[in-house]
Amino acid sequence: MSNQSILLTSDNKGGSSKKTLMVFVVMLLLAISIRMYHIMDPPLGHHKIRQYRSVLIANWFYYELSPTDDAVLMDVFRTHHPPILEPPIVEAVAAGFYWLLDNPHVGIARLLSVFYWTIGAIFFFRIARLLFTDIAVLFASFFYLFLPYLIITSRSFQPEPLLMMMILISVYYSIQYIQNENTKFWFLATMTAGLAILIKPVALFMLWPTLLFMALRKYGLTRQLLQPKHIVYLIFSLVPALIYYLFGMMQMQSIQGQPGLQFRPELLLHSKFWIGWLHQIGYVTGYIPFALGLIGLMVMPKSLAKSLCLGASLGYLALGLVFNQAMHTHNYYQLPYLPFMILAVSYFVTKWFLPYFSVLKLRYLIIALVCIIMCIALPLTYLVATDQWKPFYSKHKEKIWFAGSLFVGHPDIKQWLSGSSEFIALANEMKQHMDNKYPVIIYSGGYYRPLMYHMEVLAGQWRYSHPARILTTTQEVEEKMNHILSIRDFKYFLFTRLSDYQKRTALKQYLDTHYTVLVDAKDYVLYDLKSPL
Repeated sequence: MSNQSILLTSDNKGGSSKKTLMVFVVMLLLAISIRMYHIMDPPLGHHKIRQYRSVLIANWFYYELSPTDDAVLMDVFRTHHPPILEPPIVEAVAAGFYWLLDNPHVGIARLLSVFYWTIGAIFFFRIARLLFTDIAVLFASFFYLFLPYLIITSRSFQPEPLLMMMILISVYYSIQYIQNENTKFWFLATMTAGLAILIKPVALFMLWPTLLFMALRKYGLTRQLLQPKHIVYLIFSLVPALIYYLFGMMQMQSIQGQPGLQFRPELLLHSKFWIGWLHQIGYVTGYIPFALGLIGLMVMPKSLAKSLCLGASLGYLALGLVFNQAMHTHNYYQLPYLPFMILAVSYFVTKWFLPYFSVLKLRYLIIALVCIIMCIALPLTYLVATDQWKPFYSKHKEKIWFAGSLFVGHPDIKQWLSGSSEFIALANEMKQHMDNKYPVIIYSGGYYRPLMYHMEVLAGQWRYSHPARILTTTQEVEEKMNHILSIRDFKYFLFTRLSDYQKRTALKQYLDTHYTVLVDAKDYVLYDLKSPL
């Protein structure tokens, strides 16, 4: 299979056929239906701490728009919301829909995330059509629609689904501008790039290099530097984010310390940073697809597609070095690079593997693809429908994760499959034992914000510490407890991280000897701080 049969060139124009478009629509509808599973449940799986940050901020906005007579509820969401970091755009949009529907249900926000992802997927398909012919377009679209990590994260109430949508829209119009030199496309690329960078500055590391490398290929170095439109693009795409973050640095304490948290130069000299980054790659995409993407980039002939993917790859490297704290600990920092990696993988697969199937027509490859999907989907559907996936997953978890880290990533799909009914029932049970007019100290690890939200209580967090900072004496615990109680008059202490309950001997001993146990249940222990022994 020649390069020209994969890459679209001046001699090979036209994009994909109607048949390819129909197959994409079918795949898209299937992908959307997969994402609807448990979509109205609380977001307790993928980065729940980060998601409930958005949940609490969206509820704060909603109760500002639509106040309630419930004083406790107003206090919980209006005065005890998390601090603002990046612009709360997705939270504001969700709050607007809450207000329109008169229902602050987090499922609405998750549906909006799927909507953003769907629009992004459509533009990804359009990008692939500008670069590749039919078979590569279908392969790239299939990869983007059904990569397990993208299924999980596209349902997440975080800025990322909207961010990815805006990055893909901006890249699409950037390609159109480079190909056609149309001012309309340049304007759309600039405006959407500005919005993407405003949502999260990480977008800059994908959008600037991709445009510059594509322009460099077309105009050369001298003309590239003298292009006024490119300079204006760089300036105006940065201005909205620059205004917001300069204002935030002056007025918002929560933003002032972010640069020092995101970039830690000493990490570059530690192996844990590089190993952590490698682990995130295995978690998100799998090592083999990532490696195939790099190989595909190297063997791809000089073309618009190569310039695009090369710019994105260098941007991804710069992103990892600048945001090095998050890159090796937060898997969603891999997201901006995924579309470009998938394009490079698609080129490599269609160039080096599919020639062996060149005797087959496209329709037979599509039929084979559908059969493969059904062979995977039917057993999984049976396991999920009969609830037999839990023992299967528990028994083979390590093998599943190992295979996933090689081939398709291994995001934790347990919460997605099982739903959140057990957690909600537990939160409601705990709520029955407390008067939510009084605040509670919660020791629960990542479930602090979800519990605060679902129990509708004022809460403070007893942070579970690094082993080196664990309080080892009752005197240290007493000093910390007195400090907390001097800040707010807490009535309850709720311990839900029972894996730590027996380990924190000083904390447990202090609570047992000073306060009454209201409830000692299987999943939690509740102390009454107003009933000292």
